[in-house]
Amino acid sequence: MARLIVFMRITRTRRCVRKQTGRSRKVVGLQLGYEARCAKPHAFDVMLGSQLGVGGYRALAERGLDGVMVSVSGQLDLNYVPFEELVDPNTLVTVVRYVERGSDFHSLAGFLETYVNE
Repeated sequence: MARLIVFMRITRTRRCVRKQTGRSRKVVGLQLGYEARCAKPHAFDVMLGSQLGVGGYRALAERGLDGVMVSVSGQLDLNYVPFEELVDPNTLVTVVRYVERGSDFHSLAGFLETYVNE
């Protein structure tokens, strides 16, 4: 059932892109997580995943939002970023958002990847 819902949303997204831009764009559902950084999951992964899941529910069910990316900042505070701000209108490619080296988030990520007693 979940795969059907994802397929339907991807199909809907493709139609929306074509309608709004007159151009086709490949849209692929992709789940990233601790596998992407080649590390074991830890407590932060659980907290982040749970908060993003809650954010997805709140965006759709409580706020009636569609076409947004759910993200977190600060103390896992939810943010809803419209896709228009994430996609370059000329290329229809997602704008890359880099993590600055030396930032608090970068330091936290490095700390969380450290395993004790391994």
